[in-house]
Amino acid sequence: MILFKRFLPLALLAMVALVGCSSDDAVTDPGAGELSDTSLVRGEIGAASDFEFMSAPASDRPGMRPGPFLIRGSNLHYDADLGALVVDLTVTNAGDRTFPEPASLTFVSLSPDTVTVLNADNGETGPGAMFACEFENDDAQWTPGEQSLPFTVQFGVAEGVSIGFVARVDVGMIPGGGTLGGVIWHDLNEDGVIDADEAGLPDVGVILSGADDLHHMAMSGPDGTYRFDGLPPGYYTVTRMLRDDLRSTTPRQIQVLLVEDADGEVSDFIGANYGCLVVDAPPSGGIEVGDCLDVKGDFTRDPLRLQTDHYCFCDEHDDHDHECWDRIEGPVTGVDLENRTVEVMGAAVHLTEDSRIDIDLEELEPGDRVKVYGEVVAGDEGDMMIACRIRSTNGRWDKVRGHVQRVGTNDDGHLVAMVAGVVLDLTEATDCDDDDDDDDDDDDDDD
Repeated sequence: MILFKRFLPLALLAMVALVGCSSDDAVTDPGAGELSDTSLVRGEIGAASDFEFMSAPASDRPGMRPGPFLIRGSNLHYDADLGALVVDLTVTNAGDRTFPEPASLTFVSLSPDTVTVLNADNGETGPGAMFACEFENDDAQWTPGEQSLPFTVQFGVAEGVSIGFVARVDVGMIPGGGTLGGVIWHDLNEDGVIDADEAGLPDVGVILSGADDLHHMAMSGPDGTYRFDGLPPGYYTVTRMLRDDLRSTTPRQIQVLLVEDADGEVSDFIGANYGCLVVDAPPSGGIEVGDCLDVKGDFTRDPLRLQTDHYCFCDEHDDHDHECWDRIEGPVTGVDLENRTVEVMGAAVHLTEDSRIDIDLEELEPGDRVKVYGEVVAGDEGDMMIACRIRSTNGRWDKVRGHVQRVGTNDDGHLVAMVAGVVLDLTEATDCDDDDDDDDDDDDDDD
């Protein structure tokens, strides 16, 4: 899941959110785990009657029935003393999977914008107001069909005013860190507010950078949601990655502070939301997703990308095994020994028990040069590179070889692409046979 997927622009707008509430919700790896889920539910509250709203599917697995979460409201009434519309809510697991508790409901948007939340568990009074779900049994499992205990929500609003909302349900989070997430949505009216009729945008990348000096990446799900879990306290930057068919209607970068309370619990923030308008994609310069590229150049850290000297279209069927055919060669930009991940030129390389490791990971530092052969595979949170072999190198060129994962132009109109998780600033293509690569020792690298 930990991948640097795309370029960062030279100048980004920023919005700071300081979060001081505590939370029990986290999983140990940044990014939603196999048994975690996030899903959006939309509705309107106004009439004095019970209601039900089903979330949009958060998974596109074949055969998955609608859901997986059902919000029910009861005992709806107006409390004149509070000046609030009061309702008891329950959340039911309407899907076909069992999740580990805890679970929570967070309001992403409220309309009209004068609506406030008076009694959120985390103290937030608007978007970001969160309520923890509790259950009758204490087996720590939320099984299909199981309903939470009712929790009361007080909406500060004038009597007779209907409330529209978009909320998200988050489950499968294990205590031990903070959670940071949000929604990427199609902002049809370009007002920067998630309306009930504005759908989420899937397959949009988000980069998280901060406390551990690595760049973590997540892809938005079918409903536009994304999430990073198990985060230590610290200052984080969350950036929506560029996509050729999207134009921002909100800042593309948000800065968040997760703090730790006296009990050692780290705060959550689920309000890193990004509005986008879908537009026609610009031309790709003749490169398409899936094309094979062989690239060499010089890596730069600001912006984080490989400035190419040249690239060429290549044939993947060479002397190397196809499973270990992708290549990255360049400086190390981060090391995460706990998760056996080495970041090379901004792309994370995952080391497994089968990886041939010809370097001392304990001695590896940012700036050291390494060469990696591996395989880029598709995962639930996006493509990732699994290393077959990693070793040190003294080559004078920074190189990437693999299939194109993204292609487009940056804000300056320059052609960019992503190969094996590395962001490339491309120049004119040349013939691979013209590559005078006297430092290339690929013949010594066959596994």
